[in-house]
Amino acid sequence: MTRHIINFIIIFFIYASAQAIEKSASDMAQDFYNLLKHENYSAAATYYDQAALREFRQLMNFENELTAEQKQYYFQEFFEPDLTDTSIDNLSDVDFMAAFLRGVISSERFSQMIDYKNLEIIGEVKEQEDLAHVVARQWISLAGNKMEIIEATSFHKIDGDWKVRMTGKLKGVAVMIRQQFNLQ
Repeated sequence: MTRHIINFIIIFFIYASAQAIEKSASDMAQDFYNLLKHENYSAAATYYDQAALREFRQLMNFENELTAEQKQYYFQEFFEPDLTDTSIDNLSDVDFMAAFLRGVISSERFSQMIDYKNLEIIGEVKEQEDLAHVVARQWISLAGNKMEIIEATSFHKIDGDWKVRMTGKLKGVAVMIRQQFNLQ
C-alpha cells in the first residue's frame, strides 16, 4: 500500500513538473530569436509551422519565370549564391526557409540594420488558448540613425508546441521580391 502511494506521489510530481515546464509562446520566441542571433537558421526554420513553410515556399516559387541573369541575382540576394534551380527544388520546406533566412539575414545590408543581440521580449498577448502574439523590442540602425522597432510575432500551438505563424509581413516580402522582377 505504501509503495502505491509513493508511486502515485512520484507520478504526480513528474506530471506536475512537466506541466510547469511547458514553454510559453514568449519562451519559444526567445529561443527562436536566439537561434537567429547565433545564425542557426536551420534550427530557426523548424520553429515555423509546416503550413506556413509550405505557403511561403509557394509564394517564392517563381524562379522558373526569371531570366538567367535574374536567377543569379535572386539566388545571390535572397538565398545562397551556389543554389540552382535544381538544388532549390530539392530542398525541403524547412531547408528552403533556412536558406532564405541565411541569405537575407546574413546579407551585409540586413546585418547592418538589425541586431538580434539587443532584442527584448516585452510581452505576450494570448488571443486564444492556442494563439498568442509575442511583442518584442529591438533597435535598428538605418542611415546612421538608431530607431526602436516594436514587432509582434504570432505563434499558434500545434500538437502541444508553439510554432511561428506566417505573417502578412513575410507574405508581403515574398510579393515585393516577386514584383522586383516585374512578375505578377
